[in-house]
Amino acid sequence: MDIRHTHGTDSLEDQRLSLRRHETFRNRLVSFMSTDPDEQGNPRNAAEFVKEDNPLPDLVFLEVPDPGLLGQVIAEQKAKGRSFIFSSEVFVSSQKKFVAGFREKPSN
Repeated sequence: MDIRHTHGTDSLEDQRLSLRRHETFRNRLVSFMSTDPDEQGNPRNAAEFVKEDNPLPDLVFLEVPDPGLLGQVIAEQKAKGRSFIFSSEVFVSSQKKFVAGFREKPSN
C-alpha cells in the first residue's frame, strides 16, 4: 500500500488530477480521506494506492451535499457505467466536504 497526501486547500478537481497523475505510475486509488494537518497546520487528505499493471479509466470525484443521498448518487453513477471507489469526508478548498469517488466506464 502506498499513501500520498493532497493539499486540502486545493479544489476537488485539482486533487483529482493530482491523484490521477499518480495512477499513471502503475498505481490504483483505493481510498481517499481527510487526515491530520501538515507541519504548518494546513489541511490535507490521504490517498491509498495499490499496484496496478493495467491502464485505468479516469477518476470522477463528486461532492455529495447530503451523505444520506450517497445511495442515490452511487445508483446514478453505476447507471452511467462508473464503478464506486470510496466515500468520505475530505478537505476541499480548506473545508470538509463529503465526496464520492468513481472510476469511469472502461473503454472497449
